[in-house]
Amino acid sequence: MRLRYLNQHGAMRMRYLNLHGAMRMRYLNLHGAMRMRYLNLHGAMRMRYLNLHGAMRMRYLNLHGAMRMRYLNLHGAMRMRYLNLHGAMRMRYLNLHGAMRMRYLNLHGAMRMRYLNLHGAMRMRYLNLHGAMRMRYLNLHGAMRMRYLNLHGAMRMRYLNLHGAMRMRYLNLRCNENAIFESIRVQ
Repeated sequence: MRLRYLNQHGAMRMRYLNLHGAMRMRYLNLHGAMRMRYLNLHGAMRMRYLNLHGAMRMRYLNLHGAMRMRYLNLHGAMRMRYLNLHGAMRMRYLNLHGAMRMRYLNLHGAMRMRYLNLHGAMRMRYLNLHGAMRMRYLNLHGAMRMRYLNLHGAMRMRYLNLHGAMRMRYLNLRCNENAIFESIRVQ
């Protein structure tokens, strides 16, 4: 296998922490006009990365047993789209290209933070610290199922699903697979 997570090959471009001068960092995109979907702090927006809506299914940390792992699929033949460091690849998750909008850490002031939603009336599912709440990120409740790092015996971990037969959609490393965060055209 080639090391694609931190592909140190000379011809490769690093898009996770793309330090090129012309590029904007989408991971920690601090630009004011941008929208973020990862930490979608907009009030009316739905968070798809850590979908905290009650009726929604969590695809990011969906650790249910029948699920396919789409986050860190470490299979050899696959292409990594999460940290796709290949030169020709387009990275939508951490797309650091200049024209891109930041959807990861949008730090706009008027926005609501759903990733670490600290608002009193809000339900925090990432780090749900409310007493009656179910914590899906680090579900520490006794009867609860932990979806982030599902440590239950029968559970398969979708976040770092190391099962051989699994496909990953988040970091879809398969050549012909479509990722949740599909590649977008680089301007």
